Amino acid sequence: MPLPPTDAHGWPFASGAGQVVTEHDWETMARTWQVSGVVGQPGDSVGLVATRVNETQILIQPGVATINGHYYELKLAHTFDIDITGSGWGPDDIRHDLVTLRLDRASDDFQFVQIKGGVDLTGGQLALETSEEIPVLQVDVTNGVGIATEPVDRRWFIGRHVRPISGAVPGMDPAPFDGELGVDTTNNYLVVGSEGAWVPASQVFANDGGSGGAIAALDVRVTTLEGQTSTLQTNLTSTQTTVTGLAAGSWTNITNFANSFASASGATLAVRKQGVMVNLRGTMQKANGSDFASSLAGTGIFCFTLPAGFFPGQSTVFPIIGRTGAGALFQARMTIASSGSMTLESGSNTIGAVTAVSLSASWMTA
Repeated sequence: MPLPPTDAHGWPFASGAGQVVTEHDWETMARTWQVSGVVGQPGDSVGLVATRVNETQILIQPGVATINGHYYELKLAHTFDIDITGSGWGPDDIRHDLVTLRLDRASDDFQFVQIKGGVDLTGGQLALETSEEIPVLQVDVTNGVGIATEPVDRRWFIGRHVRPISGAVPGMDPAPFDGELGVDTTNNYLVVGSEGAWVPASQVFANDGGSGGAIAALDVRVTTLEGQTSTLQTNLTSTQTTVTGLAAGSWTNITNFANSFASASGATLAVRKQGVMVNLRGTMQKANGSDFASSLAGTGIFCFTLPAGFFPGQSTVFPIIGRTGAGALFQARMTIASSGSMTLESGSNTIGAVTAVSLSASWMTA
């Protein structure tokens, strides 16, 4: 059987040098058929996906993969031990390890490998140790505890004419060949390999063919819509701020009393704002519970001052109707000045005993 020539070699053939096919030949040929990856797509529940077994073990489900022209099939679920010792713990005492499938040429086999700290969530990178391995999953190891959560899918996938990628963290997707087509399954658009990175297809094909002008015009329209969306968001934020300002605030107790007045037990005098409106509620009496009817006669008596921020825009008068201790009705008026002072007067000193007055009123601030 002739040996393959050293200057050039074609195979497979039934006779001649082409009937001799080495591992190198098969690898060279198979690498033109497919890129390295797992057979499947993002979101699959099969194809080397893994689940947590306990604090130190995961279970990898059957699946098929190819690495540099070599094929691998896991036929039965495989329990993989995770080493939870070591260093590299983050501020939260968690280390993000990477489990890969590696082509081991020394043993002519495939191995699952744990790379401690192999997932950089801050930089969005996977720390592969060789070009002959593919990422399978991320496992988060808590210092002194082990695996507390389910593994995170980090699989790279084989191409299917158009290659599916996650797109969620660009640095964790496989680097493309220039011109390779892909589908970003997170952002739902076509992407193209350009200078080693996935970019939206519109950035590459905007000037190609007769549709270039239409695509460029669409890009302009998208930019305009993005600007309009930003303006709408600003207006919405402003509206939300206004609506928030109209919400009723909390009640603020009145404490700055004069002439021995105080709030009645169980009916504290208080005010609250809702936008520019102020509401007053509660019952007022003398601190010692005595009759103050005579104090209301004539120009009345100064009772309290409102808390700052609740003053009316101008002096405001409110009618008061109540009952004396004997049950008779009486009329009075409450005046709240723009300075926040409140005066109560009845204009008569013959209304009978008055030991408490319930107040309810609303006004606008300045």
